[in-house]
Amino acid sequence: MPVLPQPLTVLLAEDDDLCAAAWSTVLGLKGCDVVHAPNGAIALALARDRCPVILVTDWMMPEVDGLSLCLAFRVDPTLRCVPIVFMSSLPPDHGG
Repeated sequence: MPVLPQPLTVLLAEDDDLCAAAWSTVLGLKGCDVVHAPNGAIALALARDRCPVILVTDWMMPEVDGLSLCLAFRVDPTLRCVPIVFMSSLPPDHGG
């Protein structure tokens, strides 16, 4: 019997529960193992523990925002090569 590949671990940093549930459902349907963090500080701790293959992060979150989380990934030797996808509900012309 062939060995099935391990599911890809996706770290989802999102403070909005509804948005996190939607992302988790879609990624889960694609066979991903989704690890959810409600803010960037928790996401960074989980990343160091779980070694995700990709980070999907909200731009604006409490404690540590998406940009700061991205910068923390890029200076961490074990996380610097993890691809990062930013998401936001802000309109493109928003200055924040």
